[in-house]
Amino acid sequence: NKLFSIIGHDLRNPFSAILGLTDLLKTNIHIYSSDEIEKITLLLSETANNSYHLLEMLLNWAKSQSNQIQVHDELFSLNELIKNSIDFSMAQQLKKNITISYDNKAYLIIKTDQNMLNTILRNLISNAIKYSHQGGTILIQHQIVNQFVEISVKDFGIGMNEQIKNRLFIDIVNKSRYGTNHESGTGIGLAICKEFVEKLGGNIGVVSEEGKGSTFYFSIPNRIS
Repeated sequence: NKLFSIIGHDLRNPFSAILGLTDLLKTNIHIYSSDEIEKITLLLSETANNSYHLLEMLLNWAKSQSNQIQVHDELFSLNELIKNSIDFSMAQQLKKNITISYDNKAYLIIKTDQNMLNTILRNLISNAIKYSHQGGTILIQHQIVNQFVEISVKDFGIGMNEQIKNRLFIDIVNKSRYGTNHESGTGIGLAICKEFVEKLGGNIGVVSEEGKGSTFYFSIPNRIS
């Protein structure tokens, strides 16, 4: 029921915005200035990208709940995957002038499900940007401890009080707070992160203080034998 509620509410709104913006362009294309057309085009692109990202998360969640997603281990570079996950959020970073500092230690080859790990990182990075202040910094670190890959994403944004923090990984879908630039969300991203981390045999947690930022961390087995 929560999933259908999210689909009905959070996908209807962006598609309504897309339809409204395309109607504006269609009706006024010959009288708008190039600056006005560029502004509407950027809004269309941003709304479409956000809608696609939400749809992708919903489909992943639905597949996970029906056990259609299986773990497929493969060898790959952890360093490259983290870099790609950072690059994926470049539009978000530029919009808020966010700097992501990646503590790139020794080159690491790991063995796990690359797609699941990529989804986890993209969601955590996106959330870190969402709750960071304009011009803020995000720190990403990783290490190998006893055949486990440990990764953390730390921001210095608005943080959370104990009540919010204690419910993050209890509810299936949490009501998402607005970001520092009034960015909206569904709260389903963290549910997917938890689901995928656990499917990979790991654990996820958070350390946060209101007004001082949050650090989300998780560890998963490195299945290299």
